[in-house]
Amino acid sequence: GCGIDIWSIGCVISEMILSHPIFMGDCKFGQIVKIFSILGTPTEESWPGLSSYSFYHSTESYYA
Repeated sequence: GCGIDIWSIGCVISEMILSHPIFMGDCKFGQIVKIFSILGTPTEESWPGLSSYSFYHSTESYYA
């Protein structure tokens, strides 16, 4: 959807300005951890309904 497109454009512009990948991970999980470490781990407060998704797994690692 539109939200993903805006996210992608923001990442591309950031990478063009910085001249390197902004969320560089060695695998899908590593990339998610990198995103969470920079932007914070999503919570029910910031993402209502998050825990109802089938892919959601509570984690002990939390980034503010």
